[in-house]
Amino acid sequence: MVTAIGISAVLFPLGRRFSPRPAVGIIRSLVNPLIAVAVAAALIGTLVKSGLGAPDAISQSYDNVFHLNLVQFILDGRDASPLHMTLAVPEATSQFYPNTWHATAALVVQLTGASVELATGSMIFATACVVWPVAVLFFASPLVGQKLRHHLAVAVVASGFTAFPYMLLSWGVLYPNLLSTALIPIALGFLGAVLRTNTAGTRIAPFSMWVGLAGALMASAAAHPNALFGFAALGLPLVIASLPSFLRAAGSTGAQVLRASAALLPFIAIGALWLRLGTGDNGREFEQNPVKAAISALTNSPLLDQRAWFLTVLVLGGVFITMWCKEHRWLVGSYLVAVGLYVVASGLSGPVRTAITGLWYNDAHRLAALIAIAAVPLAAITLARLTDMVAAGARSAEISERLPQAKLAVFAGAMIAVVLVGAAFGLRGGSMNLMVEKLHELHQIDEESRLLSTNEIELMREAKDILPEDAVIAGNPWNGSALAYTFADRSVVFPHLGGQYGKDALQIAKNLKMGSLKACDAANRHGVTHVLDMGELYSVRGDAMRHLDYPGLTDVSGSPVLTPILTEGDATLYELTGCA
Repeated sequence: MVTAIGISAVLFPLGRRFSPRPAVGIIRSLVNPLIAVAVAAALIGTLVKSGLGAPDAISQSYDNVFHLNLVQFILDGRDASPLHMTLAVPEATSQFYPNTWHATAALVVQLTGASVELATGSMIFATACVVWPVAVLFFASPLVGQKLRHHLAVAVVASGFTAFPYMLLSWGVLYPNLLSTALIPIALGFLGAVLRTNTAGTRIAPFSMWVGLAGALMASAAAHPNALFGFAALGLPLVIASLPSFLRAAGSTGAQVLRASAALLPFIAIGALWLRLGTGDNGREFEQNPVKAAISALTNSPLLDQRAWFLTVLVLGGVFITMWCKEHRWLVGSYLVAVGLYVVASGLSGPVRTAITGLWYNDAHRLAALIAIAAVPLAAITLARLTDMVAAGARSAEISERLPQAKLAVFAGAMIAVVLVGAAFGLRGGSMNLMVEKLHELHQIDEESRLLSTNEIELMREAKDILPEDAVIAGNPWNGSALAYTFADRSVVFPHLGGQYGKDALQIAKNLKMGSLKACDAANRHGVTHVLDMGELYSVRGDAMRHLDYPGLTDVSGSPVLTPILTEGDATLYELTGCA
């Protein structure tokens, strides 16, 4: 925050010097976008609310154990450095993890006193309902138009893609990618402003454009580094299409070299990183073949059984309009690049896929989200042109003769509203309903929930009231006990379902309930005071017999070294009393 204030103090006077626009003009220019953001927030918010059910509902998923506990880890350590995220490797001195999401959620907890799960819910709504609409409006509006109806067209279609933001909430769960992907359009918007200063609506000072581009790239990469590669994939067609005119505008040869370097070097650097970095092939095959993957991508229903035909017509209409009018054709290129990356990740397997999409863990869900970024402006162009036709028809000579000017404006606005409202309802078809159902199932909390049930949450909240602050809890993380770190606010031996916890932790996992000398010594060194047994309903891939990984912490009711002190349903909290 101090850094941001310092930079702002330097840049604000410079911005006033180099920007010819008065403050009043800037404020007026924000009215239409703010109305559109409010509309998008309402449309997206109703869908997210239907999916989550409650603002503090948690995702019953593998990754959410890590995400919730990492927020608690930051709060406990008072350290939000991404280089110190050693939650799952406690014996390490340094571990990098892109934690912008978690650090921000921790800040929400500190500022409001909210629980970690409620802060996470607020982050979901803020990212999906505010960050994404603002970002995509900034990117798409110069391509679509500057009238209110054009902004509203962007807002409506931005709410209608299952691939983003909803899919990243139903898989993983991928909170860092949710935030980083939502920020990519801002970087693309600044890239377009830098390269094509004659684009409609671009009235940003050149100095501010470059600063904004750098800042947007750093922000999205801080949320998750693969945002850099998503930006490069979607932005390269724009650079290729705009570079000749961008260089001609420079004048002198030296200025052209400088401009070419500024435009191309970031992409060359990102390309070099693309070749050098990578992850492993995750082995998962998402679609049966590339053809099926291409069909699901082009019908805007990636990884779903139902097609989004209405949205597909809007997107393909935008493709036709841009190609026919010979304007913003690069956008079609960006769209095809995004579709191609998705097809590779979803329809292929093996080293070829890893070479191309390994930076996204070969995860089709993450790459499907990129399709939405390129497809939103295409669909919005179609919808905006429909509203233009309606507006022109409503103001035709025949109607103008019958209605006074005031009533004519109301009539035209009403007709445009009918088109936009109809489009909003049309986007909520079978594929969107299916996605919301998946979201709801993943966030539903009852007595049979796989990660945490209502009984288990109640037990951990009661444990928070009765356990000493220095208590340390051991438990099989696969049955939900790892989240005692967040819900009971007490240290746990195994805070994630995966990780490297050392030999002592392994001894505890294998032998503690038997009370062996080695296990007791390991428990004493770890400071273990309690064991939490949450039954045998395992959160992820439950058929993998997760109890075999933690036999010393599973079915411990007959242990000679443990004494039950709290029970709710199938969950029981034990005190370690038999280890000297």
